[in-house]
Amino acid sequence: VAKLLHGEENVVCADAGYTGVEKREEHAGRKVIWQIAARHSTYKKHGKRSILYKAIRKIEKAKAQVRAKV
Repeated sequence: VAKLLHGEENVVCADAGYTGVEKREEHAGRKVIWQIAARHSTYKKHGKRSILYKAIRKIEKAKAQVRAKV
């Protein structure tokens, strides 16, 4: 991830594969907002028919689908 960031970012969005990236040593001094999508296992406990599950799923899907402007 460090190779992708140029240092002028305000917000970093990523899918669930990047969970924990904000805790890595190379990102310790960065002042950015990390929007990392949650893993499916963290909200599936609510049940697929639950309104809460559906709302969380939409939010996490939107976070994972954001693309960078280059």
